[in-house]
Amino acid sequence: MAEGPGGGTAGVTVRFDVPATMADGVVLASDVYAPAAGDDLPTLLLRTPYGKQTVLETAWTGIDPVAAAQAGFLVVIQDTRGRFASGGEWEPLRHEASDGAESVEWAARLPRSSGRVAMFGGSYSGSTQWQAALEQPPSLAALSATMTWADPRDGVFSRGGVLELGLDLPWSLVTGIDDLVRRHGDDEVGLMTRIDAVLDELDDLGEAGYRRPREVLARHGVRDLGSLAAVDRGPVASTADLAGRQRRAGVPTLHTGGWYDIFLQGTIDNHLAMVEAGHDSWLVVGPWSHENFTQAVGQVDFGIRARRDSPAVLPPVGPWPDAQLAWLRHHLEAAPVPLDLPRVRVFVMGRNQWRTEAVWPPASARDTEVFLHPDGGLAPVPSAAGPATIGFSYDPADPVPTVGGNTFMTAQFPAGPFDQSGVEARADVLTFTSEVLDTDLEVAGRVRAHLVASSSAPTVDWVVRLCDVHPDGRSINVCDGVLRVEGADQPRAHTIDLWSTSMVFLAGHRLRVHVTTSSFPRWETTGLSDTGGTHRAVIHVGGEHRSTLVLPVLPPTGDSP
Repeated sequence: MAEGPGGGTAGVTVRFDVPATMADGVVLASDVYAPAAGDDLPTLLLRTPYGKQTVLETAWTGIDPVAAAQAGFLVVIQDTRGRFASGGEWEPLRHEASDGAESVEWAARLPRSSGRVAMFGGSYSGSTQWQAALEQPPSLAALSATMTWADPRDGVFSRGGVLELGLDLPWSLVTGIDDLVRRHGDDEVGLMTRIDAVLDELDDLGEAGYRRPREVLARHGVRDLGSLAAVDRGPVASTADLAGRQRRAGVPTLHTGGWYDIFLQGTIDNHLAMVEAGHDSWLVVGPWSHENFTQAVGQVDFGIRARRDSPAVLPPVGPWPDAQLAWLRHHLEAAPVPLDLPRVRVFVMGRNQWRTEAVWPPASARDTEVFLHPDGGLAPVPSAAGPATIGFSYDPADPVPTVGGNTFMTAQFPAGPFDQSGVEARADVLTFTSEVLDTDLEVAGRVRAHLVASSSAPTVDWVVRLCDVHPDGRSINVCDGVLRVEGADQPRAHTIDLWSTSMVFLAGHRLRVHVTTSSFPRWETTGLSDTGGTHRAVIHVGGEHRSTLVLPVLPPTGDSP
C-alpha cells in the first residue's frame, strides 16, 4: 500500500494512508496529523473500526486531530484490521491486542515523534486501547478510554446471561456495510442494492427485525459482533475481556463514562481495578448516554452544567475535551506541567451538580435495604405480614418494551431517562413504591436487588428497575438489570445487578421498583424460542423469604457538591 498524498490546514500537515506493516504482513493504514514545525512531538494514537476519516467529527472522541496538531501533538488515526483503508480480514475484536501493541511502537518510530505514545477514543476504540496496553508495549504512556467495557459478558455480548440484542444487531448491520463494499465493490449496482437492503433492515428493526436476529444477519451476510454467534464463550471474549487483567496495563488511565451509557459499569470497573493495582487512575461520569453529551438526555434536562463542554465539568481546566487533552499532554511531556485534576468527578443527578470525590464509590456510602411489600409498597422496614407472595401472568411472546435506559440501539429506541408510565401500566410489570420522601435521599454507588422468585416457565429473565417518581407522577428510570434463570419453577434467591448511579431522590419524590420478565428488544426475550404461551411469575415479599433492593446511601451532610 503506497503512502497517499498529503495536505494541510492552518499550519497542519496531513499524510493520508501511511502504511504500517504488522508482523504477519498485513498492512494497516493511518492518517498522520502534525504541526508544520517542531520535533519530539507527543504522539496520540486512535485505532478505529469506523473509518479514520470520520474522527473529524469530534463529538465523540473530544479530540479534533487538526486542532490537536495545532496544539503541538502528532496525531495518528488508524483503521483497524480489515476496515476501510487497512488490509486483512475483519474479525470483530479478534486482532486488536497484537495489532494495537505493534501500532503503538510503529507510531513511536514515526518521524518527529517523541517516542512516547498515548491512546484515546472510546467504545470499540477503547477496547483497542486496553487490548494493546495488556501487551505492555514499551512506548505506551497513557490511555484515555471513554465508555469502554471491562467484561464483554456484562454489557457487550450479554448481561446477566441475556443477549444484548439491542446493541448487537444494529452494530453488526452498520459495520457490515464496509464489509459488503470490500466483498462486492466490483459490482457497483449489486453493491448499492445490498447496502439499500441493509439500510431498509435498520429502519425496520423496531417493528420486526429484532424478533428474527439470526435470520437478518444471515440474509445480509454481515458479521456478528459476537453475541448471536455465541463466541462470547470463545476466544474473542477471552481477548476482549479485561476483567482481572487491567493491572497489566501499568500506565496512567483516564476513564470517562455516562450514567446512561451501555458500558457504564465496565468504565467504573476498569477504574477501580487500576486503583486497586496502585496505578494512577482518574474517573469522570456525566449524565450522558453513549452518544449524547449535552444537557438534555432522554426526557430530562440536567442543566447547562451537565454539558460535556461546560466549564463546570473538570475545574480548574473546565470542559472535558480541554481537560482530556491537558491530561494526555501531562503524561506525554518529558517535563510535564503540573496536573491539577480531581481523581473522581461525578455528576449528581436530581441535584444536577458536579461533585469531586476522593474515591468511588464515596467512602461514606452505606448499603441500605429497602423491602418490597405485598401491598406494592417499598419501605426501609420489612412487611409486618407473614409469608406473602405477589404474582403476575406474562407471555414471553409479548415482551415488555424497552423504554430508555443504558442502551445503544436504533433511533426508535433512544437511550436515557424516560417516563415509564406506559411500561408500568402493563399487567406483567409489578411496581413497588415508597412513601413521599420528607428529605433528600442520596444514592451513590452500585445498586442490587435480592429477589426471591419463581416462574412456571423453564427459563425466565428477571428484570428489576429503579425509578424516581416525581410529584407530577412521572416515573423516570434511574438504573436497571437483568438475570436469566434456568429451572425457575421453585422459589430461589437471586441477586440482580442494577449497576451504579449517583442520584438524589429529592424531598417530595418517591422511589419505585419494577419487577418484570423482559425488556425487549434491548435484551433478547425468551419468547423468541418459547412457544409455551402464558406463564406465571411469583415474587416472595414477606415472612422469611423477603425480596429487597440494596441502595448505597450517603448520609445527609448539607455540603455543596
